[in-house]
Amino acid sequence: MSDRHRIIELGFRPIGPSGLFEEVCAQRISEVLPPEGWVVISSLSLPNARSEFREIDIVVHGPDYVELVEVKNCFGSIVVKEDLLEGFDGFRWGRVFSKADMKARLLKERLSKPPFSFSSLPYLSTRVVVPDRCQITFAHKEHGRNKLVLNLSEYLQLLKARARPASTKSAGRLLDKWSSYRSLQNSVPRTPTKLGRFRITKMLSQTAEYLEYLAVDEPPCDIDVHLKEYLYSHLGDPSNIEGRLRSVVRDMCILRALRHPKLQCVTGHFRTGYSLVQVSDWFEGCALSGCWGQIEQMTLGERVALMIDLCDVMHFCHSKRVLHRSLSDRCITLSCADNDFRVGGFEFSRRLDSVTSTVRDFEGSLDPRSIPPELLLQKETESSQLGDAYQVGVLCYRILESGLWPIENALDYALGKEEIRPMTTFSEDPSIAEVRQIVLQMLSRVPEQRPAPIGRCSADFKASTY
Repeated sequence: MSDRHRIIELGFRPIGPSGLFEEVCAQRISEVLPPEGWVVISSLSLPNARSEFREIDIVVHGPDYVELVEVKNCFGSIVVKEDLLEGFDGFRWGRVFSKADMKARLLKERLSKPPFSFSSLPYLSTRVVVPDRCQITFAHKEHGRNKLVLNLSEYLQLLKARARPASTKSAGRLLDKWSSYRSLQNSVPRTPTKLGRFRITKMLSQTAEYLEYLAVDEPPCDIDVHLKEYLYSHLGDPSNIEGRLRSVVRDMCILRALRHPKLQCVTGHFRTGYSLVQVSDWFEGCALSGCWGQIEQMTLGERVALMIDLCDVMHFCHSKRVLHRSLSDRCITLSCADNDFRVGGFEFSRRLDSVTSTVRDFEGSLDPRSIPPELLLQKETESSQLGDAYQVGVLCYRILESGLWPIENALDYALGKEEIRPMTTFSEDPSIAEVRQIVLQMLSRVPEQRPAPIGRCSADFKASTY
């Protein structure tokens, strides 16, 4: 609790932007209230008669006045209908007003019990607050019901005009009652936040384009899933958001057509009103970029087995007319316990017949040493698959050499000013020569000299003694 702003937090806020907006709302509300006699309660959970918990975003409690505030992190614009809000992307918040009324009845009932025990229950109202950037329109004529939806700044003005100071004695009693209730709540296990129907276990990463989470599906299907959330606010202004979304959805459609044991497959997606969320299989492990120490402990046979599987999965993608285009050690999740892996990172994937790649496609997202030389020199190639073959070659080289790169300067190598660093591991084994030769063919600066299709590499590795 913040003594300065009288905010009492009782549960988990939503993960990501929704939680941040809820936090901003609670802070801004507390700042416009009088210095005494008012309390802001955030993330309150109340059980109903069936012991099902209902989440209340914010409660504003003052002298003879309680207001329940539902926070909706909408993007762009919303249309207020009879009992729902509809976002610009078609997402709907259903039964908005009736749910708020139901929660208000639960709250009123709770305030009649200890530690509150109000003999005379205060007036209790409800509001729905959306960001200031969100444009509100009404499908029907404005009336007392749908006018409960306000932008944050409008609500703050209304609250500031209504809130009146309280005596120090009554203010202290109110704060004590909520502090006692918080003590009771701390002894009850709280439910972690959700995104859609999925319970968030951990935030994995955050980039300029998306957020990633480890989550658990709803009972009875309690399995781990990987969520990738594309925030509308990160994709641009509302005027061009649909075009960016079509690009994201196109890639999801490509991935949903791929089913392979070594791929981190996409199983579905859903909208939240402020983001688009991709649902994928979860695989326990760590990025290959952080596992080179474990690779160093592997035998030559174990390393070649990884390389064979990597060639097989890329050959499968090509057979489905899908190019990866950005394969690197960050795209591969490795389980060192059983030397198993999954390939992900398909943000730049394209259909085989719709690809025109440039270096700008990968700026800031891919190490230049993983970019095929022909792209650096902006040369045309006979087959788009040969770029993937080069990237697989880079990974195979690094697997053999325990993480070392085959080149130092990508442009110098493309121009013929630098050669591949000689491979040194397993030099005492006479059979390594054949394996090295296959990898060097994949790394040729001349695309047409690389093995094609990439399934040939897998067959050649298998034909060796490994």
